[in-house]
Amino acid sequence: MKMKKVLFMLPMLVALFFVGCSSDDEPQDQPVNITLSKTEISVPADDEANIEVTGIDINECTVLSDDEFVAEAMIYDGRIDIMAKHVGETTITVKAKGAEAKCTVLVTPLIDYVGSTVTEWGITYDELKEKVERPYDSFMDDVQRGSKNFTYTKEGYKITNRYYFENGTLCGVEKVIKGSGTDTDVFLNTTNSLNNYADYESNYSETINSYPKAKVQGYIYSYPQKYYAVYEQTRYDILWETGTRPATKNSIYFAKDLETAKEHKFTSLN
Repeated sequence: MKMKKVLFMLPMLVALFFVGCSSDDEPQDQPVNITLSKTEISVPADDEANIEVTGIDINECTVLSDDEFVAEAMIYDGRIDIMAKHVGETTITVKAKGAEAKCTVLVTPLIDYVGSTVTEWGITYDELKEKVERPYDSFMDDVQRGSKNFTYTKEGYKITNRYYFENGTLCGVEKVIKGSGTDTDVFLNTTNSLNNYADYESNYSETINSYPKAKVQGYIYSYPQKYYAVYEQTRYDILWETGTRPATKNSIYFAKDLETAKEHKFTSLN
């Protein structure tokens, strides 16, 4: 009877012996400390930059951008390659074996004749004041239009951001551009600048038949999940009273949806 008990327990003892040996002999994962050569970086739109990774084999890492519309990141040639796409800020996160490291990426405009725009729909004017670009040249509480106007100088252009509110919250923005040079110069500088901020979608043409008659050329841009921007260049016919042509109007209208941006009725709420 005793012999049977010994024979019965022998396999269990052998198994426990090997389990104990394997747990002692197998190499244990050591704590990983990922270090990046930069934790903050500024890159012009449509340009690239890279950061080095130490503390671990980079091929064991995964890389993620919080906002791939602003910048993308990938492992390439033993480094993290950052591709700047549109003006804004995002965070690149490098992960491996439970550890992570982060790098803040600021994408700046390559050229900028239009300036930044606050497009956080639904915020109050008090909140807007904390978010607008500074310094600005001047501020105007435009009671007649019902807007709060901030004026800037960008590359010699005068830019006025007119912020409109409905029921106390931001609903639309009109950016008025007064540039130098020909209409074509202003068009090229404006559209090239907009390409730094958003994606071009399409264009359209309209005719204003009321006096003074005019032709409107519109260009639609979008920032996914954030806003639509419609740039309109309005060229007027010659006035019969004076024999002169009114100055061409260049405006960009921002709104949460395309219809609102294109019709821009928020400019006449008051």
